[in-house]
Amino acid sequence: MYLHRMIFCALFAGVTAYGFSGGPPAGMAGAPGEADCTRCHGGADGPGKLTIALSAGGTTYVPGQTVKVKVTLEDPTALRWGFQLTSRLTSATSKAAGKLAEADSNTQVETVGGVDYISHTAGGTQRNTRASASWEFNWTTPAAGAGGVTLYAAGNAANNNGAVSGDKIYKGSLALTEATVATPGATANTYLVPQFAAGSGWSSTLFFVNSTDAEVSFDAKFRKNDGTSMDVTHNGETASTHKVTIAARGLGTIIAADSGSLSQGTGGFDLPDGVTGFNLLKLSAQNTPDLELQIPVEKAADLAKTVVVFDDTKSDTQVAVANAGGAEASVTMTVRDEKGATVGTSSFKLAVGGKAVFTLKDRVADAAGKRGTVELSGGVAAVNIRFGGTSLVATEALSEIQ
Repeated sequence: MYLHRMIFCALFAGVTAYGFSGGPPAGMAGAPGEADCTRCHGGADGPGKLTIALSAGGTTYVPGQTVKVKVTLEDPTALRWGFQLTSRLTSATSKAAGKLAEADSNTQVETVGGVDYISHTAGGTQRNTRASASWEFNWTTPAAGAGGVTLYAAGNAANNNGAVSGDKIYKGSLALTEATVATPGATANTYLVPQFAAGSGWSSTLFFVNSTDAEVSFDAKFRKNDGTSMDVTHNGETASTHKVTIAARGLGTIIAADSGSLSQGTGGFDLPDGVTGFNLLKLSAQNTPDLELQIPVEKAADLAKTVVVFDDTKSDTQVAVANAGGAEASVTMTVRDEKGATVGTSSFKLAVGGKAVFTLKDRVADAAGKRGTVELSGGVAAVNIRFGGTSLVATEALSEIQ
């Protein structure tokens, strides 16, 4: 079905042409060594842009999973839209990385030489849509060991004049790294602190106690809420990973000060046997006493199900939920009142290493004014922080159920 488009594009330089409303020929996504939409449209850059994003966010992928990808094309003057995307191994950009598939009638896939190209259909041009357009489709990620992947896309923000003149062409790419997938026993000593914040008055101090008679050493790795690496400044060094060495029967610390803008996320640690810890989260404000919360470091392998206590009778309850596993987490949250009756449920996904922070009643409206429990399944860690007005009141302990 693409033959007529291929012939047409080859003859473009010598004939008058109309735009590819039914989708471009393969090889127009702007991958290294390949063409893009300017091959046939001859359009120039404009004031808009093209972006590529995973629906779960972040810049990591889990091998062998099917995820949603979204391409968004923006231009304030455009009235019709088109795109093409391909996925390639970063180490060998001529080779395919996974498989692309349509999610609806707005896209179509063509495979050439073992490489998939996904582009718009005639209906997917979204004629007379102003300012922006987007397309969503499925991507099955490559098998483990593929390494880095880059998604390349080119887009045409067209003026809908029925010709190739006056269109604006944009290109974009998204570089992704392969996530480490947990194997049986691999998470036995992996721990997580589900709330870590520094900046804008917040500070975090991690305390680790070595109860053994030998010196121990381990890495502390920090991620933002979207699962990507988060730089933390400790002892004058700014990095997303810090080495912690603790003398026998000693104490180790990582101190993230409250200077600068707010950064928040999670901390992960491969703790040796005999080492435990917690995060001291502090809020400092002018003319008010410092407020402190102690948040435990939790063993990720134990978190098949997590229960936190909430009390929303006099203050708002905020919940931080972090993905403790090595794959995208599908979380189911069940809120129950004091008598065990279900108040409401909510479901959401978390990227590898990702975190969601929300006010409980925003997710389950009927939790307002009640107290009870929040049960979370999906291998996640959680902490419950309560606010009274603008003051931090308390955090409740949580329990894990095997």
